[in-house]
Amino acid sequence: MHPKSEGQSAFPLTSNGRGIERNRMSITLTTESDETKMSLNSDESYSLSVTSAIIGSSVKVQVQIYGATFFGVRHGLESLGQLLAFDEENECLQIVAEAEIEDRPAFKYRGVMVDTSRNFIPILNLKKVVDAMSYNKLNVLHLHLTDSNSFPFYSKRIPYMTTYGAYSASQIYTPKDLKDLILYARLRGVKIIPELDLPAHVGNGWNWGPLMGLGELAVCVNAEPWRQYCGQPPCGTLNVINNYTYLVMGELYKDMLEVFDNDLFHMGGDEVFFPCWSSRQDMRDWLKNRGTNDYMDLWGYFQGRAFDKLIEANGGKYITPIVWTSDMTNRARHFLHPSDYIIQIWTGATQYEVRELLENKYKVIFSNLDSLYLDHGFGTWLGLDHFWTIKTWQNLYDNDLIKIAEHHLGANSTYYAITTGQILGAEVTLWSEKVDQHNMEMKLWPRSAAFAERMWSSPQNRTITVDARLAHHTNRMKNRGIHTDRLQPESCYQISGYCHDSNSRL
Repeated sequence: MHPKSEGQSAFPLTSNGRGIERNRMSITLTTESDETKMSLNSDESYSLSVTSAIIGSSVKVQVQIYGATFFGVRHGLESLGQLLAFDEENECLQIVAEAEIEDRPAFKYRGVMVDTSRNFIPILNLKKVVDAMSYNKLNVLHLHLTDSNSFPFYSKRIPYMTTYGAYSASQIYTPKDLKDLILYARLRGVKIIPELDLPAHVGNGWNWGPLMGLGELAVCVNAEPWRQYCGQPPCGTLNVINNYTYLVMGELYKDMLEVFDNDLFHMGGDEVFFPCWSSRQDMRDWLKNRGTNDYMDLWGYFQGRAFDKLIEANGGKYITPIVWTSDMTNRARHFLHPSDYIIQIWTGATQYEVRELLENKYKVIFSNLDSLYLDHGFGTWLGLDHFWTIKTWQNLYDNDLIKIAEHHLGANSTYYAITTGQILGAEVTLWSEKVDQHNMEMKLWPRSAAFAERMWSSPQNRTITVDARLAHHTNRMKNRGIHTDRLQPESCYQISGYCHDSNSRL
């Protein structure tokens, strides 16, 4: 939303033919970096200055934007747009007469996750998500590309994945489609990271192995009654004792890394349901032959091989993997070394596991479900499961990562965790059980805009001015074609501040 600035009265910039002089604005953009590919450590800082001078009967406005990188310059341009307004009565643009802004993000990872497996989201609609992210200075679009429901990512090395896993021939992401989306996003200051969720959350798309002589690549696929085999239907978990599984997985990693050429890769890793594996004699025998009866050892064996396959697919070069919090991050962290992995926290912000991850120096991304799950609160798709309270924009705005860390670590250790980059940032999540291209925008916006200000400036408190600023920014997004949810009646926008409930908690 609005950056902090020092401003004076506004000047009109265009003539309406009613006696207003045509004023001029010149914009100078400067960067000393030739970086065109965003990484986790890209410098997104910028400075912006607006000066004006009266020359005769007209005004000359000069704008200078300096960015450490192209991405910083883009943020400066977004802030410039927030200093402009259209005067309907005089039919002209207006801009503040003077402004000086020095700006940089509080957190380097400011993300949005979209689930494209449970319901397919067309590329055109993903581009609109990118557009809105750029308007809010959000910089990571995380695509949960595959799940047990469907496998829409087309693999040129293993085309059977979409043959058996896509909902239809028209609901597939080709490499060409995705590369187009990635370039579109990069030009708007957004990087895209893929998720291949393993070893759980697989099924449809992995069920062709026996027909090709590779044996079962996944087990418990579409098993019933599903509650005995997985956390959510349709069921499916990788067959992690089948060597062909790793052959296929390695080829998929190669295909994805060729398309998504960046420094991060999401390996999934959540909700492994041991009763699926324990229902099989071959899995029980595998553990017995290794002198253990703990299925966490089987999961750890998989994770080690998966990590090796990912590095191998990346030409032997290290790429940073991200995994969700899980039973492994809770009680078997020795399989996940802090120097190797980023942990994405989806459990509650106050749970003890969060403290342990921070104390053990894991780099973390917060997606705590008590504040950042955008799909919650719209009714349930399955019995009474996942019947959570709706997350208002206030919930997202108040999800202060510094306060969460201080709750677990205290002020001094939190300062260290922030300054060393251990707390990378946060990501809102839009799981798509009840989401598709027709309703996703209103579930994302403007709540994600409130989240974006939290991630960019990390304000100490929420004040009454946020309400008016968010309402104004929501209108700005609507005018730029984003179908946002409505915050309040139009009258509250026009008489800003009069609709605030003085008894409500700020």
